[in-house]
Amino acid sequence: MTPQKTQEEKVEKQKSFVHEVPTVSRVLPDGRIVELVYLSEEKRTRLAVYENGATTLVDSLPVDRDTVLVPVSAKNNLIKHRAVLLPGKPENFGDGETLRLEIESYLYRYVDLSDSFRALAASY
Repeated sequence: MTPQKTQEEKVEKQKSFVHEVPTVSRVLPDGRIVELVYLSEEKRTRLAVYENGATTLVDSLPVDRDTVLVPVSAKNNLIKHRAVLLPGKPENFGDGETLRLEIESYLYRYVDLSDSFRALAASY
């Protein structure tokens, strides 16, 4: 094998390199919405992808020729020890205002926040 051939192989390997990006949430330029879900029965995470009114669960999502979104691992300490709770599946929540009010009510019951910060946190 010649040195030139070896260099060409290295360049070709670099071109085919796919960067896996652990993902929790993302809105893609094409409008797709990606969210992390946790399947507790299987003790694993997946990505929920919303597109054209439908949601599908995937293990990875190519976004361009060298980037693939992957779910944050279920072995992550925050997930494994339930410090962060994730949805188990996508569900219709109704309208945005109803959801915001439900979140604000939940925060009121369980977290000691000022009224203004609670409203901000619920909106975020």
